[in-house]
Amino acid sequence: MLAEYQGKIERLQPSQRLHFYELLAHNLTIVVRGVWSDDQIPDAGKVERLKIVNEIMHRVTAKIWGVRLNAWQYPDEIMIGMIEDYTSDIPDLVGGVEWAIRTSYEGIEINACETDEAQQPCS
Repeated sequence: MLAEYQGKIERLQPSQRLHFYELLAHNLTIVVRGVWSDDQIPDAGKVERLKIVNEIMHRVTAKIWGVRLNAWQYPDEIMIGMIEDYTSDIPDLVGGVEWAIRTSYEGIEINACETDEAQQPCS
């Protein structure tokens, strides 16, 4: 599922890409809330999941900085690959991270339609 968003993210305009990563950082904080409030996950499992999401958030905020300053940053395909690698050992974390990516991208589509920046016709 993450791979399908790679091409979509790469085709975003710079301002849209920046907004996508800003939304992703925000949505990952919601994933964190889901982890720490889940009584079914033992404390050690929560710590491991929180460490992974923290590392993803670290990469995402570095990406925001790079996009904002038009400085070097990991290409989107490497970002998606890193996220897949980080989550591969904890399958139940994948759903939350996929939700964060999907919701962030959908936020860009909605915003683009409202501001006439859509790359495709809006419905």
